[in-house]
Amino acid sequence: MSILHNTLLSFVCCLAFDIMAAECGDNLPANGKQILKNPDYTVAFVPSVWPIPVGQHFNVVLQVCSASGKPIPSQLRIDAEMPAHRHGMNYRPTVIDLKEGKYQADGLMFHMPGRWRFNLQLGEGSQAIKLSRELEIP
Repeated sequence: MSILHNTLLSFVCCLAFDIMAAECGDNLPANGKQILKNPDYTVAFVPSVWPIPVGQHFNVVLQVCSASGKPIPSQLRIDAEMPAHRHGMNYRPTVIDLKEGKYQADGLMFHMPGRWRFNLQLGEGSQAIKLSRELEIP
């Protein structure tokens, strides 16, 4: 093989590896991005405003990626609660399936400052996978 052929082959192999190694949510804005992982799935999500304001509605865009080759669940739910106060949001968000593992949740609002926990559920029933992330909202 020629040197040019070997160089081209190396480039194509490296490019394919870089594409496969891309992180979940690389196509989402970086400002405020949160990453949740378990052995089977990674979820990246980004609030529409960062930092998240108190008393104002915001949206969240989510990207679900399979870490184990399992299919992306067809259902995603999101909610939030304040563990220290033992209550959740006063609003129920709606989730829109944007296809290919991407979702948008509309209508979230944190009505007071403090520690909030985002709760995500992938799938339904006994097979559902639950992930959470806590954030301090000033």
